[in-house]
Amino acid sequence: MRYSEVVSNAIPVARGSVAAGIAAIVVAVSGTTASAQWVEQNVDLQPGWNSVFIEVDPASADAEDVFGGQPVEAVWSPAEDLLIDQRPSSCLEDPNSPDCEPMLLSDWQVWLPPSDPASVVNSLRVIRGNRAYLIKATASATLAIVGTPSSSRTKWREGFNLVGFHVVDDPESTPSFAAYLAPSSAHTPGEVYTVLPDGTPAAVADPATTPITPRRAFWVKADRSIEYDGPLQIDNASLRGVGFGKSLVEHWVTVENLGDSTRTLSITCAPSEAVPSNPVDLPTLAGDVPLRWWKPGGCSGGEERPSWCPLATETWALSAAGDTGVREVVRLAVWRTGLAGAELDADGHGSQYQGLLVIEDGAGFRRLVPVTAQVPPNVGESGTAGGTGATPRPGLYAGHVLVDKVSWVTAPLSDGGSPDVTRPTPATFRFPIIVHLDGSSNYTLLTEVTLMWRPGDGEADPGRTVLVTPQIAPEVLAELEAGDMRDGEPFSRRMSSAAFSFEEDLPMTGGFDTVLHGQTVVGAAASSNRLNPFKHSYHPDHDALTAEGEPAPGELYEVTRTFTLTFEPDPPEGVTRPGWGDSYLGGMYEEAVAGLHRDTIQAAGHFELHRVSLVSTLNDENGGGGR
Repeated sequence: MRYSEVVSNAIPVARGSVAAGIAAIVVAVSGTTASAQWVEQNVDLQPGWNSVFIEVDPASADAEDVFGGQPVEAVWSPAEDLLIDQRPSSCLEDPNSPDCEPMLLSDWQVWLPPSDPASVVNSLRVIRGNRAYLIKATASATLAIVGTPSSSRTKWREGFNLVGFHVVDDPESTPSFAAYLAPSSAHTPGEVYTVLPDGTPAAVADPATTPITPRRAFWVKADRSIEYDGPLQIDNASLRGVGFGKSLVEHWVTVENLGDSTRTLSITCAPSEAVPSNPVDLPTLAGDVPLRWWKPGGCSGGEERPSWCPLATETWALSAAGDTGVREVVRLAVWRTGLAGAELDADGHGSQYQGLLVIEDGAGFRRLVPVTAQVPPNVGESGTAGGTGATPRPGLYAGHVLVDKVSWVTAPLSDGGSPDVTRPTPATFRFPIIVHLDGSSNYTLLTEVTLMWRPGDGEADPGRTVLVTPQIAPEVLAELEAGDMRDGEPFSRRMSSAAFSFEEDLPMTGGFDTVLHGQTVVGAAASSNRLNPFKHSYHPDHDALTAEGEPAPGELYEVTRTFTLTFEPDPPEGVTRPGWGDSYLGGMYEEAVAGLHRDTIQAAGHFELHRVSLVSTLNDENGGGGR
């Protein structure tokens, strides 16, 4: 079959540009580096037609950017609806047979260089990965295509399909056509054709023993329409890329064995290659994505408790299709304390951490999955260098304090110890705590906060979530709406803590990366005793007033609570939090309470905070800061 007939029948002006034939392609073994989110696929072209399988989505998908300036005379790609099931297999060998209708140009997308007068008919403008391309080269050359692994799946249609295969780079380790297609019920061995440089097709003599050539495309027949990528099937969410963004911590990768024999699944965490300079607005490479995975047997491989272990290369045994254990769900997490230092602008550019998951089956199948993680733009300089310790991230943090030690000020100490020393309590006491950090490194302790919605003024500003406390101005509150829906009705989520007594939101000093200090004072005067624990609404001896309504000193006592939260870079023993130091913070809690007893009461314990919102502004009075 000579594709020049298509051109000669459809656009005679292009006869000199697209000669007869489609060539076999030779792809360098070292062509695609399986070690990056950005992959440089080097394709060696030889004079004539080259049948190429491109796995990556180019950084610049414009066909002129990919092929311009190269000794390329024409590029063809099958249209999405290209079907040749009505053409018998003999048409590949004898296109002049009376039973063979000529293929039409409408079945193809074509790119011709601007120097060719026929380029006015160009219909191939965007180059995508996981697709086959027929490239007519006028001289030997190496075509370098830099991009990210494609997330699309191979869609087979009934009849012959021009397709490539996701296999390892080493031709000596690739599976045969029959082995690769065996799990697919729509394929039968024997219907595989390659093409020679002069356009002459050649049937693969024995698909059961012939290994697949990496990065090469073939005509392969399918008995029906099907979506099939190979012996291993990766879930759609992971195939699109593992993107942790600025706040996500965990991701589950699901891989299923479609074959009727056991396979060894391996997942490798690999670094990214350099980010291409074109287009220039791509996020630069801040570093590798520090990934860990939830290992049931512990990191050393013994019978330890489950823990988060660094991901390098891990393997799992997958049973044959239909058996128990045919599917493996791998729980991944980004260790965000290793992400300090990257900076992003409001549009998401600047820098981001990038990497790659290499998924293989031990029998020649290989698929690449890009991995990215970002850091909010106002974290870059405040984060702890080297990725150690807590990294302050603006937002709302909610959690609890667990008190398990107090000073025994009312009980005799048989050992003669000091009443100021905290000792373990018979039972623990837990109370909620809410802290907000804004974009200017101001920390605020809250007793109540509600998530609401500020409507936008159009498509450019659709609206945003805002955080509301009791101190919001009434005119600002009137502009807001419920932030959620429950059972079809507007609903605003509210969090509160009655553990602390203060009238207004309480400023705190220090920071998440070291120690956070706070103090509340409940006065004894009648004018400021509403929250005093000694005040009794119905007892005249506890209202700080005489019978005549005059101040009565001594009826109430001023209560002062001074507390500190000391943040720890590592989670406590027995606690496994992949977001520790970022979305999860915690450490030691200490408090001194004066006024309840003649001696100051000391309390101690542990605390933990979880970031529940990235909104960096409270009450949104100036109309900004929501997210």
